[in-house]
Amino acid sequence: MPTFEDPGCFCKFCCSPCAVYQAQGCKCPEMIAALCCGCLYTMFCWDPTAGKPGGAPTLAITDSEEMER
Repeated sequence: MPTFEDPGCFCKFCCSPCAVYQAQGCKCPEMIAALCCGCLYTMFCWDPTAGKPGGAPTLAITDSEEMER
């Protein structure tokens, strides 16, 4: 199950395909880029949080907004 969290520099540098699989699962374009370009892709181009389900984060309601309700 993908975590969409950064696997860390050591994992991205030493085993790029493992880093992509841990963060995003076996997504085709990212996995192919990690296999072909290795750590150059995962260290400098790849965003492990891209494609995270759930959309935009929810914003907290301030006290003044709560009082207006």
